[in-house]
Amino acid sequence: MSWHYTAEKIAARIREIERARVRHRQVLEPFVLTKGAREHGPADDGEPMGAVEPGGTYLAAEETVTLRARAAVPPDWDGQRVFLALEFGGAETLVYVDGRPVQAIDNQHHELLLGDPAEGGRTYALALAAYTGTPDAQKQGGWSGAGGASV
Repeated sequence: MSWHYTAEKIAARIREIERARVRHRQVLEPFVLTKGAREHGPADDGEPMGAVEPGGTYLAAEETVTLRARAAVPPDWDGQRVFLALEFGGAETLVYVDGRPVQAIDNQHHELLLGDPAEGGRTYALALAAYTGTPDAQKQGGWSGAGGASV
């Protein structure tokens, strides 16, 4: 068995699998960032801190913040499994969909099943209550506020 070009072959197979697993992608709208969160959920009236573009970052350390956005499922995704890809590095994040807690996101768990099957044309209200962690944890986790929807 030849080990020649093995790393390149493996990388090519991984790209093929990713294309088969995720057929469509859509970037979410910017998240509205507010300082604070309630004991059992995202803050409704926190101090405004601005907006975070998908793939962008924000500065906060050792505090809890709330990020809000809306996720619209395109009509042609009706009936398909729709996932949200939310990468928040070192932050411990609890995701709420339409006001209900649904799943935690951390540096090892990035995907959230939004609909199976999804309702094409539906818009979901997202709220993320995130403890940002220490500055060292953020560096180790590659902290970023990113978001996208995939089917």
